[in-house]
Amino acid sequence: MGASSGAWGLAILPLFVLVLLIVLVVVFTRRSLPDGTALLTPRRLVEGYVYTVVLVTMLLVSSGLGDVVKAGIARRYGVESSYRPQPVYDENHKVGETPKFEYDAKGMRRDVLSGSASLAVGLLVGMLHLLGLRRLARTEAAIASPVYRLFLIFGLVIYTVAVLTYAVGSVKDILLFRYIPLPPPRDSYERPVPGEQIAGLVAFLPFWGVLVGRLFRLARPHAVRS
Repeated sequence: MGASSGAWGLAILPLFVLVLLIVLVVVFTRRSLPDGTALLTPRRLVEGYVYTVVLVTMLLVSSGLGDVVKAGIARRYGVESSYRPQPVYDENHKVGETPKFEYDAKGMRRDVLSGSASLAVGLLVGMLHLLGLRRLARTEAAIASPVYRLFLIFGLVIYTVAVLTYAVGSVKDILLFRYIPLPPPRDSYERPVPGEQIAGLVAFLPFWGVLVGRLFRLARPHAVRS
């Protein structure tokens, strides 16, 4: 599952946000701004927690959406467009004999179920945290928070890398799948699966667009609202 593995690989990065916040707490906990305001207040710590969770749930939603789209492409264009054949266990298999390869008959159903679960959990947890943050932000626009800007930076780095990676992979695998003969099943790791790459691109594009839009909104002069 390319979309899932890519998303979970990238999901490690938001943990650095939390680690960075902890380091900031240790280093700057006794420092204050010139006007006497504490640099890291309990509010900032709550924001750091919420935005870290939101970033992780965004990746969870992207992972789930990728699995569902991947299964949908396989159903529409054939299982070979999204999945690679896997060796079949055979107790009578002789040493040195080429194993038999087959497509997983339950792969599409499994991806739909697991993807739907990831989508539901990610959306639910993310929305609940955003609602809590919205109540906290009544006295201050979220766009004015330095933690929000840190969230934008990390989110854009992760999603931009993912979108570019899947975009290049989609073009490459589509061309290979369309114009180059497929290698034998035993070389399944070399078989192009454009559905896997396209699913990843579709899964990461929406949040990437939202983050880019937020970045430009933040850069506008006199922007005061989220």
